[in-house]
Amino acid sequence: MTWDEERASRFVRRTLTQAHVPPSRVDVGAVLDAGRRSERRRRRLTVGLAAVAVLVVGLGSTVVVGRSGHDRGLSQVTDRPPEILPTATLVPVTVDIAAGAAAPCRYEQYPVPEEAWFPRVSAADPSGRVLAGRAEVSNKAVEQVRSYLLLWDRGRPSLIDLPEVRGATVNAVNASGVVVGTSRRQDDESRVSWVYRDGRLRHLSPPPGYDQTLPLAVNDRGDILGISSAVGRGSTPVVWPAGSEGPPRILRGPDRGRVIGWTADGTVVWFVPEPSAGVKVPAEIRFLRADGSSALRPVPAGWSPGSMRFEQLPMRGDWVAGIIPGAGEKSPPAVLNLRTGELIVYHGLDTRNHFSVVARPDGGVLAGVPGQGWKLVDRDGTTRSVPLPAGADPEYGPQPLLIDDAGTIHGAVHPADPGSRRADQDVPTVWRCR
Repeated sequence: MTWDEERASRFVRRTLTQAHVPPSRVDVGAVLDAGRRSERRRRRLTVGLAAVAVLVVGLGSTVVVGRSGHDRGLSQVTDRPPEILPTATLVPVTVDIAAGAAAPCRYEQYPVPEEAWFPRVSAADPSGRVLAGRAEVSNKAVEQVRSYLLLWDRGRPSLIDLPEVRGATVNAVNASGVVVGTSRRQDDESRVSWVYRDGRLRHLSPPPGYDQTLPLAVNDRGDILGISSAVGRGSTPVVWPAGSEGPPRILRGPDRGRVIGWTADGTVVWFVPEPSAGVKVPAEIRFLRADGSSALRPVPAGWSPGSMRFEQLPMRGDWVAGIIPGAGEKSPPAVLNLRTGELIVYHGLDTRNHFSVVARPDGGVLAGVPGQGWKLVDRDGTTRSVPLPAGADPEYGPQPLLIDDAGTIHGAVHPADPGSRRADQDVPTVWRCR
C-alpha cells in the first residue's frame, strides 16, 4: 500500500466514524455522502488528469510560477537554434540530522468557517499573503452539496460560492486573490476550467481545435499559464493574457517532456523527457524565452522534478525541487538551480520515491520522510524536524505548499483524532522559521 492509498483508506474509515456534528446547521447524512462523493471525485479527477498527461504526447500537467510577476511579455517562437548551456553539475551534501532537534519555527493555524466541510488547501501565492483551497457546503433548503472557494488573506478566511460547479480543485492563486482551477458541472459531470477574478467566476475556453484545458499558474499581472489538449493533436502550453475574455495564446515548445516552470521574465521551462521513477536516461532542461529565443541545459540522468501533489509548486525562485528516484529505499531530495546549473543532492534523507520536497529560495529544502515527518534542511546539510501543532497527524502533517522569501512555510495539517469534526480535513497552517 502506498502512502497516498493508506491516506485514502484512513479518510474513509474516519469519515464513517465521525461522531460530533452540529445538528442545527448541517444534515449529517448529506455531509457524509458529500464526503464520500468528494473523495471519489478527487480521486477520479486525479486519474483523469493523469490520463490527459498521457494523451498529450508526454507533456505533463504540472506547471509552476517561478517568481511573482512577468514584466517582459509572453513567449514568442523563432526559428533560431537553441543556445546550449553548460551541463548541470552535481553538488553532493551530506545531511547532519540533529537527534531530536526541532526547527526554530513558530506555527499559527488559520480559522476555517464552521459551515465549510472537507476543506482542502492546495495553493499559495509566492508572497505568502494568500492561501486558497475549496470546501463542500451543504444547503438543506435545496438538498444540495456545492463546492465553495476558500481564501485566506493574511489569515482571514472568505467562503465564496462557485455556481454551477462541484468537485472543485484549486490549482493556483496570486497575491491579488486571482484563483484558477477545475471542477465538474452540476448537470453533465463534464470537467471545466475557470478563473475567479474580481468577484466573478469565468470559464476558460480552449484555443481553436482543442477541447480540454488545464490552468495551473497565474502571475501577479493576472496572466494564466496552462495546457490545452485534444485527442489526435497532442497538447500545447497556452497563456490566457490578463483581462482577455477570449481563447488563449498557443506557445510552441518541445513536442515531448513536461512543462515545469514559468519564470519572472516570461520564460517557459520544460523538462525533457517526461520523468519516470528509476529510469535513467539523458535529460535536459529547455527554456522558451519571452523574446522567442530558446536554450537547453543537459542535466544528469536520474534526477526528476516534481511534487507530491500536482497543485503544489516544485519551483521557488531559481530552484526546482525534485528527487533522485531509486530502487527500494534510496531516493534523496535534490534541487536544481536553473540559472547556475547546480544540482544539489541531499544525501542521508530518503523520500522513498515520493515527491515530498519543497524548495527554499536559498536552495535548501523541506523534505518529507515517511515515518519521520518533515525535515527542514539548510544548504550546509543541517537538518531539523518541523514542529507539529497539537493534535496534528504525525505521519501526514504538515502538508507544505510554499516557502516564502522570509522563510515562512505555508500549508496545512491534518488532525490525528478520528473522532474530531476536523479529522482528515486540511487545517491551514503557517510556520514562521528563523
